Amino acid sequence: MKSMTGYGNGRAEGRDFSVSVEIQSYNNRFLEVKTRLPPDYMFVEKDLVKAISGRLSRGRVNVLVALQQSPARAEVKIDEAIAANYWHSLQRLWKKVKAPTPPDPAILITLPGVMQVSYGQP
Repeated sequence: MKSMTGYGNGRAEGRDFSVSVEIQSYNNRFLEVKTRLPPDYMFVEKDLVKAISGRLSRGRVNVLVALQQSPARAEVKIDEAIAANYWHSLQRLWKKVKAPTPPDPAILITLPGVMQVSYGQP
């Protein structure tokens, strides 16, 4: 590498996913690698940093990986126990504040821990 300042991007597509990668590098006295990966793929961060560190000795490197997957690959799980706990708490609150309308059960999927969506690896 002749210059520490640069930019590159790439994109790959499969049948039911697409991934794009952007890499920016800047002049810096020391090597500093920053990554932004999809949450389900943080396990590759260590290997990614290691690969970059093996090729560069200095500079600031930003790596952004974006993954888009088909909804058909999604696996949706609802934690019924957590949803039930929320529901009972909402019912008690509704009765306590004497609200004119009962809580809407649709609110449950917006509460933390009730619904998890995961995708298989491409």
